[in-house]
Amino acid sequence: MALLTTQTIKGPFEAIAANGADFTFAAGNVGGDTITLTGREIVLIWNSHATTPYTFGVTSQADEKGRIGDITTYNLDAGEYAYSVWV
Repeated sequence: MALLTTQTIKGPFEAIAANGADFTFAAGNVGGDTITLTGREIVLIWNSHATTPYTFGVTSQADEKGRIGDITTYNLDAGEYAYSVWV
């Protein structure tokens, strides 16, 4: 299990220089990965495989009101993208 690194995105009205809005994907592990979220993240998922569909899931922590945002199974066909927003 690996700790994935978050990437800070520009906020509204912030200047963006050339290549200032670029981001990179990190390869996930079959055994699972973790990421520390502050509540202002967009999680992007990409199945980069040319032919094989994959399934992913998210196990969340309860917020201050006891709510969770688990995604038990989400299927992505080859080449598909998905997103989830935690705010």
